[in-house]
Amino acid sequence: MIDLQTIIRLSLVVVALVVVVSPLLVHSKSVVFGQQSPNARLLYATHVAEPSKFFRITERRVTFKQDKNIKIIGAIVIENNNSTIGGEASLIEGGPTYTFATIKFKSKRNHGLNFNLYIYDSA
Repeated sequence: MIDLQTIIRLSLVVVALVVVVSPLLVHSKSVVFGQQSPNARLLYATHVAEPSKFFRITERRVTFKQDKNIKIIGAIVIENNNSTIGGEASLIEGGPTYTFATIKFKSKRNHGLNFNLYIYDSA
């Protein structure tokens, strides 16, 4: 049974996440897959960067696999470019409720990639 104090804490965490992540989502192609709980533990963090290619689209796949049977509850992808011209990220395999995830990063033509990826589980 969840008590009132726990519900209030969870609500405050959700509001804080919305306040922090919302400006990023408005100005960039950042995305959140799944959810993040107050007890979430960071499983994996990486910086995805690829230089631009003249008249070409840049793509890169990042796969997170683990030996343990710990399920992912969420992934946050933040684009580091200050413009919306950059690229996009899409979850193509696994993700929340799975023990692995493959995320595809794709740039616009003539642009590179510059993202941070964070994957969380419930502790």
